[in-house]
Amino acid sequence: MSGGVEAPSTENQGDAEDEKVMLVHRAKVVEEIITSEFSYVNDLKTLVKHYLKPSKEDSILTDEEVTSIFSNVEFLLGFNEELYRSLRKALGHIGGQSPSETEGTKGGARLGDVFIKLGDFLKMYTVYCNNHTKALENIVKCQQKNQKFAKLLERNSALPECKGLALKDYTIKPVQRLCKYPLLFRELLKFTPISHPDHEVLKLTLAKVQQIADHVNKIAAQQDNFIKMLEVANRPVSYTHLTLPTKRIV
Repeated sequence: MSGGVEAPSTENQGDAEDEKVMLVHRAKVVEEIITSEFSYVNDLKTLVKHYLKPSKEDSILTDEEVTSIFSNVEFLLGFNEELYRSLRKALGHIGGQSPSETEGTKGGARLGDVFIKLGDFLKMYTVYCNNHTKALENIVKCQQKNQKFAKLLERNSALPECKGLALKDYTIKPVQRLCKYPLLFRELLKFTPISHPDHEVLKLTLAKVQQIADHVNKIAAQQDNFIKMLEVANRPVSYTHLTLPTKRIV
């Protein structure tokens, strides 16, 4: 019919349907990022409130012992609280709506911009992660020699807010979270259409968080190898099973 509006081609209809499906999956990933960030921030708050502060304010541990166990976790808490607020703001998130509903109505939320802006602060995790192995050792040492600290850990792990988790379970949370960011943003990029305003910046975001996570993993591996080397060096020498040295510590 002349003068009428042309019906979209089957190919265009297929592309539109594919993009619609992608956006549905993207909304679910967005929800996972927001809700898991909220849970993570609450875990950090629990770690600080029920373990760090009592140990420090009640003089149960020395300042040196507190630092050796908790490192810079208070800085991480401040950063991730700001990150969570910024993610919600990027979504235009308002009370009563789930992140997926907000993403569905807004459609063009740019979470990548948030990480491009704040991503460099993730480098603070390097300090924490580098210290984590020693932190676990120091928890055990302080428990063994400090009865007040041992009682604090036993009492507070039984609190409802601590969900039955021990201090060591909370200290690994930042390490786990840092490793999860690349996985989350890889999924987000996977389900973000090329036409979406978040697509290009998500590529940069993924590269940034992956680079930081890889750097931390590399240092952690070097640290583990160094610890293993020290353990080997401190073992009694056995002359019955000598092997040739290799260039790489394993």
